[in-house]
Parts: sequence; structure tokens; C-alpha cells
Amino acid sequence: VYNTPEDLLNRCISSICKHNTLSYEVLVIDDGSNSHIAALCDELSSTYNQLKVFHQINSGVSCARNKGLFNSIGKYIVFVDPDDYVLDDLFKSNIFSTSNTDVILFKFVRETNKCGTADFGLETDMLNIDSKEDIIRNILFLPNSFDLYVMGSIWGKAFKKDFLVGNDMSFNPSLWKSEDRIFMLYAIDKANSIEY
Repeated sequence: VYNTPEDLLNRCISSICKHNTLSYEVLVIDDGSNSHIAALCDELSSTYNQLKVFHQINSGVSCARNKGLFNSIGKYIVFVDPDDYVLDDLFKSNIFSTSNTDVILFKFVRETNKCGTADFGLETDMLNIDSKEDIIRNILFLPNSFDLYVMGSIWGKAFKKDFLVGNDMSFNPSLWKSEDRIFMLYAIDKANSIEY
């Protein structure tokens, strides 16, 4: 979280924390937000038991994601940007309790003021993904267009924590742009299993 508008932050956190069907934790990394947003993060942690807040001086998105990664205790890690929200379907699935997959890919919904909502996912025949090499080519050569599944981003995916730790994977703090694309290249390359 870095100075995320209050309405978006509330929507994001409530979309995750309203579920009691799974055992999970929510780590909010406040990356040096102003005092109002930092206080809102603390207020949300007193509202939701599963929420833990970490405050740090502004260090960038890579450091914030690493803080969450290193402090998490769950089997799977899902990165959620503070202007996004999670659909109920994620919590209705038993994938986190039954799967042992290294990387899990999910569908996503794009909302815009102009065109409403649209579902996107791998079943769109734009991608023709048959192998890890196809995914890597997608990350390297396809633009981050919302008309395609955004393979180079870390949102819309879950990563097994043991897989990340075992492969010494984290975000490069010196990168302020495309850090998630670099992370995804390594994750897909090292993954023994990928599930959609």
C-alpha cells in the first residue's frame, strides 16, 4: 500500500477478509504512506483478525512484496494490488488445500468505466499456450495488454511458498519497473508444475 485511495483500499481488504471458509492470513505492507492511510491500515487490522500490518519507509514495490513474502506463513502466496479486489470464487475453491502445484494461474475480470466488465483467462484462443516455453515467450514478447492474459504480472496467480523459498526467489529491490515480469520469468522457468 502506498497512498492508495481510501475507498479502493477498503474495497480490496474487505473483499479478502470477509471470508471465513479458509484459514489464511492477510499481510498489508504500508510502504511509507501518509499518516491518514497508515492509520487506516492499522484501523483495518483491528477490524479483521486475519490482517497483519507492516509499516516501512517508502522503499518501492519490490521491497514491499519481499516483506510480505518473507513474513508470510501460508502454504500459498497470492499478491493483491491495493486497487484490485478478490472475487468470492477464489475462496469457494479447494485448490489451496488440495493442490501441491508450484504456480497456479487464475482468470481475472477487468473493469473499466468505458466498457463495464470482461472476463479474461487462458481459455481465450489468443494465447495457444502448450508449454512453459510458450508462457516464457508470452512474458517476454507480448505487451501487458488487458486484451490478453497478463502472464508477466504477479496478480492473478498463486505461488507455493516452499517453491519460492526453495528456489531463493524474491523481488529485485533495485528494479522499480517490470520487477514482476522478471519474477514471473524465474517462477515459470523453475516451476515443476503449473496449474490453471
